[in-house]
Amino acid sequence: MDYAVSKDVTKDNGYHIRTKTYAIKPWAFEKNFSVVFDEDGIFLVEKKPIRLIEEACIIYGSSLSGRRTAVIEQFDYPFKTPIPISPEKYIFAYPSASITSPECEWFFANNILHIANNTKAYGSVVTFRNGTKITSATPPHLLKKQLERTALCMIMLVMNNRMEYQRIFSKLFEIAQ
Repeated sequence: MDYAVSKDVTKDNGYHIRTKTYAIKPWAFEKNFSVVFDEDGIFLVEKKPIRLIEEACIIYGSSLSGRRTAVIEQFDYPFKTPIPISPEKYIFAYPSASITSPECEWFFANNILHIANNTKAYGSVVTFRNGTKITSATPPHLLKKQLERTALCMIMLVMNNRMEYQRIFSKLFEIAQ
């Protein structure tokens, strides 16, 4: 799809990552723009993909550096590190390449339905839960490996958070008695 001429693309410089975000790709025509695929449509945002990720981490109470360091320390994923943007809201993103690469795409694990080989070109076709399909130059086995790593982070971090919340609430309830 040529995002430059598509009538389905909405310009939204105020876009923030949320549970409905499916993927973020750099816009091929301008290095400081992103194309965001969302349950509600496709948005053109005048920010690099990494900037959208950084802003989302801050909105949800941390920093990209902090989230990335936590995953590296806990899971030993120093490269193409999955980012738990908001474990409480199940917003976990993973990069298709180094986060410093201008071609890096971001995929949001909880919204992916299927990853397949692109039969028309090199790379993958990613299908999201509402049926939206996008292509990626990244081979399917790499996207699936990244999804697997992200799923492990999701399971461990969400379970740890639940256990910690349970401990805190039990302690608070005990104090309140």
